[in-house]
Amino acid sequence: MSFFSKMFQSASLWSVAGVGLRVGGGLLTLPLALRMLPKEEMGLYYTFLSIAAIGSLLDFGFSSTISRNASYAMAGALRFKAMGVPELSGSREPNMSLLFQLKDAVRTWYVLVGLILALALLVGGSWFIFGQIKENHLSSSIGGSWLLFASATVLTFISSYWQNLLIGIGKVLENARILVASQILSMVLLIAGLCLGLGLWSYAIAAIAAAIINRYLVKNIFCQSTGANPHSGWKLVFHKEILSDLWPMAWRQGAVLFGSFLILRMNTLICTDQLGLSATAEYGLSVNVLNMIFQVCGVPLAMSWPEISRLRVRRDIHTIRSLFFKRAYAGLFMGMLMVIALSFYGDTLLDILGSKTNFIESTSFLILGLVYLLETHHSMYAGLVMSENQNPFLFPALLSGLAIFVVSWWAASRYGLFGIIVSQGCVQLAWNNWWTVRRGWKGLA
Repeated sequence: MSFFSKMFQSASLWSVAGVGLRVGGGLLTLPLALRMLPKEEMGLYYTFLSIAAIGSLLDFGFSSTISRNASYAMAGALRFKAMGVPELSGSREPNMSLLFQLKDAVRTWYVLVGLILALALLVGGSWFIFGQIKENHLSSSIGGSWLLFASATVLTFISSYWQNLLIGIGKVLENARILVASQILSMVLLIAGLCLGLGLWSYAIAAIAAAIINRYLVKNIFCQSTGANPHSGWKLVFHKEILSDLWPMAWRQGAVLFGSFLILRMNTLICTDQLGLSATAEYGLSVNVLNMIFQVCGVPLAMSWPEISRLRVRRDIHTIRSLFFKRAYAGLFMGMLMVIALSFYGDTLLDILGSKTNFIESTSFLILGLVYLLETHHSMYAGLVMSENQNPFLFPALLSGLAIFVVSWWAASRYGLFGIIVSQGCVQLAWNNWWTVRRGWKGLA
């Protein structure tokens, strides 16, 4: 019983389960979707995901900034700093007043920016999606599923600051359990919808349900843990001094995320526009599974970021090195093994499952897996630098993203999917794959 009790209390186990259930509809629902949905609808779903990713752009990097500064407040920071690690109070007790000011400030930000996101998705996103539906002669009802999916994206965005605060105050286990609960609900609804023949509506219904339950649970756990008022409602409180301290790091991270959007998401839209929904289905499935692999393998390190932020405040570089190297490279090694296995046996597995969509050709899949392995590797070092409350990645991310967009657009019409994959890999090798790692090492000296 002691063993099972420890397993139940393991934040790592819960986090792995949560990420595994979240990415791409979850490991358990993806095979069913591949059996039930035609290839064109799968391609359109991956297009849904790529357009909805605009939410990460409008986040402007506040998500990681909120978690990091919440960790600083819990470590006893006197106040936040625009750049660099803040000073500690003499007692080193959690600064709850500063934490609550942070909560009020970011709530105002997310509500206002959420309205912009709603406009972007429901107007601009709908124009692109409805155009693809008409061009591919798909059922017009799919347009309604996009509108519901977009609404779920907006609700998730507006509520996301609660989750970032919860992670920042060190409630990683509780957050992981909530993630699992909301995703189990989503998974059940998705399976039911697919079995009932609801098609893409299944994803939309599951997404809105997960967004609602996740917001309710995360908000309540945060308020119970900190004594915050759970009934503060939608009252918007502007803390200029807090937002001015967060903004320098947030806007830089936002620009980096824009570069990441161009790097990781625009290729799907290029594929949809130039190669069609059938090719997008294979490419989107491959990208989705690779994202799943590396997000799951990155969970142990992701759980350590709040602790690493607290260790930064205390200048404990030795412990940071120990945490980072063990968790980062163990995860990358496991990810590499899974990529190799899928490159050889992935399509065989899909055939056994009766999938209507396959992975991209095996050599291309292996190269794409290497691209994502290197992407994950340098992203881990980027997180290490961010824990210093520094962000030197603005121009590298923007220039790389723009270069990948231009080169991929040119290569797609000439070399197909292979051109898109190689374009991303070559541009990243030119700078980000090695320079980011070098910068991360400097912070561990």
